[in-house]
Amino acid sequence: MKTWKTLLALLLIPAILLALSACGTESHPTVSSDPTLPATTESAAPTDGSDPTQPIVPDIDLAGPWVKPNAEQGTHFAFRDEGFYYVSGVLRFMDTANGASVPLCYRAGCKHADEDCEADIGYPNVFFCLDGHVYFDKWIREDPNGIPIFRRNADGTGEEKVATLAEEYYSQKNSVGVAQSIFADGVLYCVASIIETVEISPNESTSREQGTMILRLDLRTGKQEELARYDNTYIALLGARDNALLYYTQETPSSEDIFAPDYSECLQALPARLNVWTESSGKSVALFEKPHKECSRICGLMGSTILYTDYTNQYAYDLVTGTHSTVNIPSHYIIVNDNYLLDQSPGPEDMLQGVYAKFWDIRTGKHIPSDFDDADITLRSISEKGCIVDIHYIKEMEPSGGGYIIHTSREIRAYVPFAAMEDGLQESDLLVISDKEFEE
Repeated sequence: MKTWKTLLALLLIPAILLALSACGTESHPTVSSDPTLPATTESAAPTDGSDPTQPIVPDIDLAGPWVKPNAEQGTHFAFRDEGFYYVSGVLRFMDTANGASVPLCYRAGCKHADEDCEADIGYPNVFFCLDGHVYFDKWIREDPNGIPIFRRNADGTGEEKVATLAEEYYSQKNSVGVAQSIFADGVLYCVASIIETVEISPNESTSREQGTMILRLDLRTGKQEELARYDNTYIALLGARDNALLYYTQETPSSEDIFAPDYSECLQALPARLNVWTESSGKSVALFEKPHKECSRICGLMGSTILYTDYTNQYAYDLVTGTHSTVNIPSHYIIVNDNYLLDQSPGPEDMLQGVYAKFWDIRTGKHIPSDFDDADITLRSISEKGCIVDIHYIKEMEPSGGGYIIHTSREIRAYVPFAAMEDGLQESDLLVISDKEFEE
């Protein structure tokens, strides 16, 4: 048989994958009191220079709704009420009411297979909808300074350039790469890294990161600004509004520490903070520094609750009350929306028994039954009404080099409406984008 293979580690390593949709009705995970996690009232100084001795009193209401980032960068989905745009070779639109998918090209006889197609927009990192238009970034050979942002009409016609992101950071030696983005109420927030090209010899050069920053572009006014900049720091965007941004920062270990025997201890000792930037103050403040000495990872935002973990226990931080609690949820998961998680807890032995990632209802504390329980699920993108998933039907797990190679017999990419999850999921609930079978 022809097989599709990937390393088991790609299915098991938890990643910080966050949702795109704005929260609706506010909900919170069921939590239990934990006296070892008191409310935090002060924090170490953030890098913006604000005074750590002053009480932290954000000048906005931190309760929802917040718009969250996409589940996975570079998967190219942009949602509107009637359906979603996506990139599959070229720009397409799928109507969720009837399942029709059409390339947004009107050239007679076009096969939609090359750069001459009107619907060819490349593979954007920035991709969203606003006021009946679809927006995206696109590299232009003749315009190398900055990241051009274009928009098209809802039907894919009328392309025009509307902004250039990070233009001031470009030079003969420097370029900028976008790693994460959130679009909220007409404002684009993104994490961008300045990449310096360093010449090693006349015929050889290398690249190195010169710092990571958070940029804000207001498409309603054209105003662009740098909100914060960090060195040797991981940044995760958690939630946004037009006038505020929630994000998490953690210093990264040195190259020497990565290979040290006590690497995990080094990682846990590094400073980490939950930050909020507000337009009214024009600065960021830290809501809390690493809330627990064993906390290793912020997992994301659910309603008005930040979930985080030490890879053994699960915790929650309530943005409204400023308190920390334990929470009874799976050990490895992706936040889907305010009601659902994607449970990624199964390990290799579980997967050998046919137990894979499944949706989990936080209201009932149970998995959502489905008729594809014998498959593994990868979350690709999330909207207010549903999510895009890849469903891998696994035929065999082949031991290899201390791990496994996964042999997949079928892979479906599909849209799953959240309304269908209420009564359990059947394959008939899926709006299929692509369906591939693999044979020898």
